[in-house]
Amino acid sequence: MISGFYGSAYKDDEAVKAPALTKLKEGLEALDKFLAENGTTFVCGDQPGFTDYMIWPHLERVGAFVPDYVSQFVKVKVFFDAMGEDEAVRKCRWSDEVHLKFFEATKKRNVDYDGLS
Repeated sequence: MISGFYGSAYKDDEAVKAPALTKLKEGLEALDKFLAENGTTFVCGDQPGFTDYMIWPHLERVGAFVPDYVSQFVKVKVFFDAMGEDEAVRKCRWSDEVHLKFFEATKKRNVDYDGLS
């Protein structure tokens, strides 16, 4: 999922983006399947754990760039929404607008880190 996301996020050429987006979807499908087989909301069980917090920042970015990808997978969407309600996540979560602004600025190699929030 992660390499598929970054393989597409910084690319403008659709021919380059397409296989990366396929890889991203395959990763989301694998996460969805894992969550379904375990019968839990989170990778680590009924409460978020280390692995959940390591996945979250990338999934947060996926949600900002291709939100329809997250909603295509029922268990991933439940995970996404539940992580978004977690107190630690709420305290440091960026808005979709800030994510999009950051990626556009990095593509131009002109990031105003102080002006992001």
